[in-house]
Amino acid sequence: MTHDIRVTLEGRRYQHTLYQNDTAVSWVGIHDLQMRIGKSAVRMGGLASVGTKQSERGKGLSRLMLENSIEWLNTEGFDCSLLFGIPHYYHKFGYHTCLPECRTSIAVRDAHHAPTNLHARLFQPTDLPAIRAIYDAMSATQSGSILRDEKSRWFPHGSIHLRDVQVYVFENAQSEVVAYVTYDYTRDSSPLRHELISTEVGAAHPKYYHDIVAHAAHRAQDMHLEKVTFNTPTDCDFIAVASFYGAEQGIHYPAVAEGMGRIINLTSFFTKTLAEWTERAQASRLLKGSTSVRFETEIGSVTLQWTNEAVTLSETAKVDTTVQLPQYRLLQLAMGYFGAENAAFLPDIQIEGDATLFQALFPRRLPYLWISDHF
Repeated sequence: MTHDIRVTLEGRRYQHTLYQNDTAVSWVGIHDLQMRIGKSAVRMGGLASVGTKQSERGKGLSRLMLENSIEWLNTEGFDCSLLFGIPHYYHKFGYHTCLPECRTSIAVRDAHHAPTNLHARLFQPTDLPAIRAIYDAMSATQSGSILRDEKSRWFPHGSIHLRDVQVYVFENAQSEVVAYVTYDYTRDSSPLRHELISTEVGAAHPKYYHDIVAHAAHRAQDMHLEKVTFNTPTDCDFIAVASFYGAEQGIHYPAVAEGMGRIINLTSFFTKTLAEWTERAQASRLLKGSTSVRFETEIGSVTLQWTNEAVTLSETAKVDTTVQLPQYRLLQLAMGYFGAENAAFLPDIQIEGDATLFQALFPRRLPYLWISDHF
């Protein structure tokens, strides 16, 4: 019996398939994406559709495929990897939760108070350049967000993969597209269904979010629903506008499940993000003089040095602080899932020396990956 892993490219997705005597028995897809870390971007491999033929399960084939995928990601020059996984499985391969789930709900009776000044209509393909400009502006420094372009999958699904989506755009008096919103689209009239779900909102100016709230309220009322729920980052401008209408916000931190990630290559990850660390160090009022911090993980070590002008990678700098931690904790810190000020709370992180630079570089800034980009 022979095993053969074949890799084929479909758009930006590399399909890895394990063949056993020319029969496909296990598989995993890897999406080749650019993900923001603050203002910088890294190459991220998004693992999806991990599976094994039912008759071949329990033989370690998924483990074989995942281990092979991580090795392939490293060979092919990826910096990190994310996946949306079942509970308590993918941590075996170095992945850990790094993305919270954020939902903001408004009762329809309250959302109706939002004013309307724009004209709403269904999305057309010619609207994409305007939507892309809005998305790029609002996501410019949002860790976890995906860099989209003309080859990206724009709004491929709703809040779950098998649910369709509807996109509306909003025009000003000059017929310019200045905002957009996506909704789960379903004809389901089940009495158990009580909310209208939006998976993405965007606006060229925060004042246009009032129109989105009003539009969602009218749409929900027509569907005899009680509330509208928006999936957005926790601290975006939309949340500030929603707060005027009795909004209720919820954040879910999954336990070793859902949006999980790991670092693939320490050196390339931090080389590509130096501009972000430099900007954070420059903004800090606590740093006095040159200093450095060294991170030691199970996949290697990296030293960041601050020289009063920029943060650089160094192999020779005198180390002022040493942080020993798993690579996934370092990814969580880089993405802002928790802050350096909380690192001492965790038993798998040990800190020696002055932690000033460490804390300046890694404050808590919750990451977010829009549902439209889930893979």
